[in-house]
Amino acid sequence: MSRDFYFNKWRETLLSLDKLTDLDLEFQVLKTHDRSLKDARHRLTMIADQYILLYNSASECLYQNLQVQKTVYMDSIIKAIVSRILELKRELEKLEGSNIVFLGHGTPEVHHTIFDVEMKRIPMESKRPEQIQIVMEETIARAREKKAELERLANLPEEPEQVELSGWETEKEIQKREEEERKKKEIEAIPIETRLKIKNICMIAAQEKTRQVTRLIKVGKLRHEMWFKELTGTLKPPPSLQLRDYSAELIQKVFRVYFKLKRERIKDCKRNELLGINVCDTPNTDIQRRAAEEMLYNRSKILTTYEKEWIARRERLKVEYLSRKKDQLIDETRDQIREWFLKWFTEVQFFYDIPKDGADAIFKGYVLSPHEWVEENKTQLLRIEADKKKSPQDLKFQKMEAKRQQQALKKEEQMRIKAEALLMKKMMKNPTMHPGYYYSKSKKISLLLEALDTYHKSWDYYDEKETLDVKEKYVHRIDVEDAIKDAKIEVLPEVDEYMRKELDILKKALKEDYIANEEEMPVNVTKPIKGEKKPKPIKQVLTKKVVEIIEKLVLQDFIIECPKVKFEDFIGDPNFGGEDLRSQIRPALPFNFEIKSFWWERCREVTFGYRRILLVGPKYSGRSVLVRALASLNDAVLFELNPRKVQGEMATASFLKHLIDDVVACAKALQPSVIHIKHVEKLFYTKTPPEEAEMNLGLLKTYFIIKLMKKIKKTDKITIIGTCTDPWLAKSSALLKQFPIVLLLPNSNYSLVVQIVKDWIIRHKVLPSDFNVSNLAYVVQGYSYGYLNQALEDFMSAERIAKIAAFGVSPMDVYNFILENTNETKAEYEKFLNWYTEKTPWGIKEAQHMQDQKDFMAAVEKYSKKKKPKSGASSATPSHTGL
Repeated sequence: MSRDFYFNKWRETLLSLDKLTDLDLEFQVLKTHDRSLKDARHRLTMIADQYILLYNSASECLYQNLQVQKTVYMDSIIKAIVSRILELKRELEKLEGSNIVFLGHGTPEVHHTIFDVEMKRIPMESKRPEQIQIVMEETIARAREKKAELERLANLPEEPEQVELSGWETEKEIQKREEEERKKKEIEAIPIETRLKIKNICMIAAQEKTRQVTRLIKVGKLRHEMWFKELTGTLKPPPSLQLRDYSAELIQKVFRVYFKLKRERIKDCKRNELLGINVCDTPNTDIQRRAAEEMLYNRSKILTTYEKEWIARRERLKVEYLSRKKDQLIDETRDQIREWFLKWFTEVQFFYDIPKDGADAIFKGYVLSPHEWVEENKTQLLRIEADKKKSPQDLKFQKMEAKRQQQALKKEEQMRIKAEALLMKKMMKNPTMHPGYYYSKSKKISLLLEALDTYHKSWDYYDEKETLDVKEKYVHRIDVEDAIKDAKIEVLPEVDEYMRKELDILKKALKEDYIANEEEMPVNVTKPIKGEKKPKPIKQVLTKKVVEIIEKLVLQDFIIECPKVKFEDFIGDPNFGGEDLRSQIRPALPFNFEIKSFWWERCREVTFGYRRILLVGPKYSGRSVLVRALASLNDAVLFELNPRKVQGEMATASFLKHLIDDVVACAKALQPSVIHIKHVEKLFYTKTPPEEAEMNLGLLKTYFIIKLMKKIKKTDKITIIGTCTDPWLAKSSALLKQFPIVLLLPNSNYSLVVQIVKDWIIRHKVLPSDFNVSNLAYVVQGYSYGYLNQALEDFMSAERIAKIAAFGVSPMDVYNFILENTNETKAEYEKFLNWYTEKTPWGIKEAQHMQDQKDFMAAVEKYSKKKKPKSGASSATPSHTGL
């Protein structure tokens, strides 16, 4: 059933994608024009939103796909969609002058909401080799066991010390003191997990006590009401005995029917449970969600099993084909190369050499045709003859002159582009000459069209049949065709060796013919066409030394083991008014939803090479959540470097050198990897605070920043993320030079706090359902996300739970509790905004763009006033009607 659902969903996605690409191409061909920035932004947003909706749908189909042979085609389509989405985002960034764009405002036109355009999955990329993954997991598990053993030994109770009894202590005082010491040691000897269990038991006991107190209060209240009515004479008299007997019989009949239906329901539920379709249990959203995720995950793992079967089967088909028709295949390939020899001899009386890549390059068209070769060869011969008459100095001067002319042309082109940009900038400021906004031509849509065309040619024939092998496992006919293709490739080296010998014989015979005819044999001076460069696979090897280093770093807490974190864990609503605010030329701050959209791109880039990112924001604003989400989505190893941890004896050049060498060696061996540098602003202080003067920050900067980044190459799949909370204390130019990508996290706003408080109420059933969430959220917005979560949990102590049950709770109680902690205050977010606007490239660009828009609107208003006719001109004209 599920395979049919996803099969049909994929076909519907392809149909929608074909329609959307047609619309996209129509806008490009017709050069659709928008007069205002708002209309141009809306058009681009609408197209981008539709591409994102189709990307989410296609990603889900790929994640649940069980057809092995389709995976490559589906993945190529999804990657092409992503490239088009990113291209549209870059266009929106140019229009808005900001690296944060507000998507989702075009979704109502296609009957969707803004939450449907959230991108959660990243396209399939290269994974860590299976052998390295197994060794890494075993090493980390072994280090975890050692670490737990060391912690257990550290928590063992120490031997009791001999205390000299004082003559002033009485026997009872001695016994009391010994009893207190014994109890204290017993508590310290209890493991942390047991202590947490005891705490939870106490919490349960407090909740039970709360329930009992609540029941007693309610029963007492009802009893007092009944006594009051009885004393005042307003209590209704008891019913007659006949009516009581009738009521009892009616209740018995209803209960018999009820219990009969209940027995039948239990019987049906047991039967459904045996069939695996049990839907009788009380719905629990969390359990159901986890079960659904586990089911989908297990279903996606079936594809791995099918892939192994498919590879073995395809290899078996190839071997069988070669055993039967290898000689015939070799003869057919030789005949094809001989036809190629004959074609060259017939057209130009010459034999071209077989390329280094073999006959495969001939079949793929990486060799010039005979007529093209003749033209190219003549040109090269003339050039060589002309160069023979020149001295080495002249040749050198000629090369320098050619290089100079090339640079001059390049400079001239740059000046032309700069002049056009300057002219366009002036025109954009002039209301009478403003050209408007044209829908830009795409460079990436050709990749999408090519991927769609390849899929339609390869799979439309099979999809129309809707057979079982098209939806699951593999199609036998395609396997046979691929086996034949692989067999042909496998015999090519043997054919190349034989045909090169045959080519030598033909060349000798051709040379003799030219000599006999007293003609000069042509000389080949052309360079071969370069074929496609195959990316060199990165060799990842885990040596015994690297395994020992990994174990050591885990024990020292430089390799962090964190639970899987999803995008959903970084909660927050979108800024629904962001696009409208920018249309009104007002600053629009991104919320957590827009930050997730930006961070999705950073997650995607992890497997593309070396990246450096700076996360800036108030304390507990979610920086660690984003870092761990990036590592989890890419299955990357997370390293953590904290200047506060490397102090004392560790803050030496020898230790830091070994530490950085070990971190880089492990990061390269286990890539993709993420290196998280905490409190990075401390390494770039303009003026070191007195309390941190002993930290030797200069030495830490040398190794944590300079030495570390020099050891990583551009092709390494390593991402370095620096996090800071006080960027204005650092040298911004030096900091931004090392971390070119900057992301400013938003402050906790009203909608985020509402969501936090609602989740808190759902977790604690004792809290009233009519709790005034709005008022509390309004007064505590500005406190950091992490602090609010922790403060709300600390508020729910056992004593307060009992009081809440008896007397209730108000937002003022929670607010007063938050205010009691004087160490935590609302974040001074204006400082972050000022630093971002004044120091970062995107902040400066956004401020300049807004100023340009304001200047243009002022010019439009001024022009419109000049254009209006003067009021009262007709009345000022003298009237001659009375003459």
